[in-house]
Amino acid sequence: MSRSRVCRSDAPADLEERWRTIEGKILAAAHLLERGGALSQKDDRGGPVWRLRFRDRSPTGKLVERTIRIGKNPELVRRARELLERCHQRGAWRTEIAGLSRLSAVAVATVKRTIAREGRSAGHKRSRRKRPMGMVLKEPELL
Repeated sequence: MSRSRVCRSDAPADLEERWRTIEGKILAAAHLLERGGALSQKDDRGGPVWRLRFRDRSPTGKLVERTIRIGKNPELVRRARELLERCHQRGAWRTEIAGLSRLSAVAVATVKRTIAREGRSAGHKRSRRKRPMGMVLKEPELL
């Protein structure tokens, strides 16, 4: 007489409960996953198991590798991969926004310099160049 075994992680209710746990751990480490982190597969006693690996700093400042166990279920792996990708995108957006902010600051400074130069050449501001000593300005001769 054979009994069919149902893996605990395959039952829908257990799958959702397990996902909520994994999702909470991933979201808690989201600030670290913006810069890195990857899913990797490791052989375990019962077959290959997926895990999420990332780096963190310990309170002493030492770099430590952390792991969130995802498991064998393909649905959990798919969800974890999607959530990790969103974390990576968020980090890329932050980097891009910072770069665009620096670019706009340079553009504003360039425009201000250009306006200041044009203003000086139009006589609105006094020129910083001094005349050589002994130079006398003559009035123009009229014909």
